[in-house]
Order: sequence, then C-alpha cells, then structure tokens
Amino acid sequence: MRPLTVQFPVTSNCVCHTGRQQKRARKQLNIEHHAHCTPSIKKGVSMAARWRDLSQTPHVTAKAFEQTEETSWRDKDDTAFVAQQQAITQSRWKSFFTTRYDREIFAVLFPALLAIFLDPVMILVDTAIVGRLGTLPLAAVGLSNLLFFFCTVFFSFLLVVTTPRVASAVANHDLEEASLTTAHTLLVGAVCGVMLGTALWHGAPSLVAVLRPDAAVYALAVPHLQMKALACPAAVLMFVAVGAFRGFKDTTTPLVASAAANAVNLSLDLFFVFVAGWGVIGAASAATIGQYVGLATMLFMLWRKDVLRLSDLKSLPSPRELLPMAQAGFGLAFCIAAIMCSVVGATTIATGLGAVTLAAHTVVKNIVDYANNIFGTFSTVAQSLVASELGKGNAVDAQGVLIRLLQIGFATGSLVSLALLLLQGRLIALFTTDAQVIAQATAILPLIAFVMPFAPFATSLEGTLLGALEIPHVAIRTILSATVSCSFLYWANMQHIGLLGVWSGLVLVIFLNMLCDIWKMTSSSSPFVKVIDEPSTYKPDKSQ
Repeated sequence: MRPLTVQFPVTSNCVCHTGRQQKRARKQLNIEHHAHCTPSIKKGVSMAARWRDLSQTPHVTAKAFEQTEETSWRDKDDTAFVAQQQAITQSRWKSFFTTRYDREIFAVLFPALLAIFLDPVMILVDTAIVGRLGTLPLAAVGLSNLLFFFCTVFFSFLLVVTTPRVASAVANHDLEEASLTTAHTLLVGAVCGVMLGTALWHGAPSLVAVLRPDAAVYALAVPHLQMKALACPAAVLMFVAVGAFRGFKDTTTPLVASAAANAVNLSLDLFFVFVAGWGVIGAASAATIGQYVGLATMLFMLWRKDVLRLSDLKSLPSPRELLPMAQAGFGLAFCIAAIMCSVVGATTIATGLGAVTLAAHTVVKNIVDYANNIFGTFSTVAQSLVASELGKGNAVDAQGVLIRLLQIGFATGSLVSLALLLLQGRLIALFTTDAQVIAQATAILPLIAFVMPFAPFATSLEGTLLGALEIPHVAIRTILSATVSCSFLYWANMQHIGLLGVWSGLVLVIFLNMLCDIWKMTSSSSPFVKVIDEPSTYKPDKSQ
C-alpha cells in the first residue's frame, strides 16, 4: 500500500510518513518536537484529535488539513468574539445601573427630596390648625399665604446666582472667594428682604383687595399678611444660604434647618392659636418665628463650616458685583412672571367653565405641583454638581453628571407616571368625593402621566443652564414658551375644548422649554463647548 503523506504548510518542509514515524508524531504532537512544523500544532489536544482522524483517512492532502484547521480556529475565534461582545453588553448594562457619578448625585439628591417633603409642611400645619377655627379664617390664611409666596418667589434669583459662583470658587479651592461671595449676596439679600417686608406691610390691604374677597375674609387676611411680612428678610436670606450650601454640594444642612423651622412652627402654632387664642395672628406669628429659627440655623452652620467668615460681612459689594445680580434678577423675574401668566390664564379659563371644572382643575394642579416640587430636586443637583465641574474646567465630568441625571430623571418620571395611571382613582379621592369632579380629573390624568417622564428631564437641563449662569437663554425661552402657551389657551377656549385644552396649553411650556434647552446644549454656544475651548480659564459668565 502506498504510504500516506501529509504535507504541512510552506512554512515547514517536514514530511511525516506512515508507520513508526507517524506513530511517533502522534505521540509527540503536543510537545516541542513539531514546534518547527507549524504554530498551529501547539494548540492542544483538539489538534491531536484532528491529526488522528486525518491519519486514519486515506488520500488526505495537506490542503484539506489546512482548511479544516482554519475552519476550526475560525469557530473558536467566533466563540471568543461572541463572549467578548456579551461581556461588553453586560458591562454596558451594569454601567447603566451604576456609574461613578451615582454616589455624588444621590448624596445631593436624597436630602433635597426630603426637604421637598418638609417644605409644604409649614403651610399644611397652618392650614390644618387654622381650619379648626372655621371656614373664614381658613380662606383668609390660604389667600395670605398665596400672596406671600408670589412676593418672595421673585427673589429666588439670589439662590440661582449664589450656587454657581460658590461652586466655582470651591472647585478652584478658593474658600476666601466663596466666603466673600456668600457675604456679599447675604448683604444684598438683607436689603431686598427689608424693602420687600416694608412694602408688603404697607401694601397688604391693596394686594388683598385686588383678589376681591368677602369683607369677612378681607378683615382676617390683611393682618395675617402683615404679620407674615415681618418674615420677608428671613425668607429672602434663606435663598442665599441655601444657594451657598448647594455650592458646597451640601443639601443636608438646609434639610436640618427646615426640620427645625417646622418643629418650632408646629409648637408655637398650637400654643398661639389654641392656648393664647390669637387666631390667625397667632398662626402668622408662629410661621414668622419658625422662618427666623430656620435662618439662624443656616447662618450658624455657614459660620461653623467655614463657608462664611464674619469679617467678610464688613465689606460691601462693588457695583461690578451688583450689576450681574440685578441682571439675573430681572431675567428670572420675567421668567416667573411669564409662567404666572400661563397659570393664571389657565385658572381663569377653568373658572369660566364652571365650579365642577374648576374643582377638577384644582385637584389636578395640586398633584402636578407636588410632582414638580419633587422633580425640581434634579435642577438642584444639576446646579450644584454641574456648576462645580464647570468651575474646574472639566467638561467631560459635567456632561457625565448631566447624562446620568437625565437617565435617573426619566426613570423617576416613568415610575411617577405609572403610579398615576394605577392609582388615579384613589389619588383623586383624597381631594374630593364628588363624582363629577372625579370624572373630569380622571380624564386629564392620562395626559399628565404622559408628561411626567419628561418633566425631570427638562428640569435637569434647566438646572445645568442655570448652573452655568446661562440666565438670558433661560429667560428668553421661558417667555417665548409662555407666549405660545397663552396663545394656545386662548385658541382652546375659543374652540370650547374644555379642561383638556387648558392642560394641553400648560404642558406646552414644559416641552417647548425642553426643546430649547436641548438646542442650547447641542449648539456651539453650549457651556460645555466653552469649557472645551478654554479648559483652564473657563468660569461661569458673571456678566449674565
């Protein structure tokens, strides 16, 4: 029989014959004896098995052996590639659920969320206790609290201005600049608070009269508002103190101060109203003292944590520092006024649709307001963390924080949306038992549920832009969005669309703001692009 000859690739001239040499080759296949033949022979036992099969098959050529070898190792390479891709996919899923930004984000987010739940407590306590006095005192306190909120919220620009500047100073390890910025903003806040308190004290009768309440409600609302006017300096200074702590990525201290203020308010409310018999004046006095206790706690912690040096309070801010604050104040004031126009216009249309529709509108608004307060914490985190990274000139981590916030925000909004759809009947029943009101409110909730995932998405983008002090953009797009919303509300009212048209107009503001912010963040004027262009010199534009 003709001997079986197997020729190896050209890289080797070795020829193995049948018989004793072939047997020896099979035994020595996995050691260095055939290392010079071809690198593939050293691959392991599977190669020896293929050699044995081939040696027992007549008329096997070297070409067939090479093809079999290549096919086998291609399969192995494919297996390794698939395993690598699976590992990459698992890593991506793992990075979706956990990132290196999570700890810092949640350290700021959780205390801010708890503070959101505590903030309405002061008003709820007043309402619950005063409600024991009767319907008229309850209506008067509700009216007074609404006016007080409208007057003080316009000075929230101090919070927005303070946070990025302090965060930028801290990021550059310039604690002296952070303390000086805090001190100067506190001085500006004190002046604004005193002026607002004085104007509100003297203007309380006129402001209450604008809302045209009954004479009995008017008589109770005016003194309540005048007593609350004494808390204006504390309320305005709290904006500055909270902004300074956010610049240090600290939302726990404001939570502690809020808890102290609420505890004092509750204790004094019970004493002044039920023991001393002061009525609505007692409720306002308790709330005012609670505000100052919260402020005192914040100022003490600012000093104790070396955020504020008392010697810096002796220096006055220069006109160069006051001008950006005034510009930011006007910009954000226009934002708030524009949003107020949309809300007031929607409420006016709902009022004209009848008492049942107005009640349903009020129920839905309470749910949406509380959800927006929760989603507002994402803006808080963005202002604090993104401003800090931008202050370092670190665009990559600033973008990483924003992307992670958008992911968490969308997931949170989706959970809220699902809860609204599943619990809509029980949720509305907490506010009313009227079947007609429940029916109208239930018809609107699917629209609200659809919007919920996008609301924290929008607030994260807005917080990022505010942290970069892009206040002109925020002001312009808010005014434009509110204008479109008001135009749609007018058209919906003319078409008699009803409550669905009212809330569709309000929802437009969220989506238009979000689209404008996405355009800003992806344009050449994005704050991230500014950092990349000038990484070592970038600071938030203080002229904004």
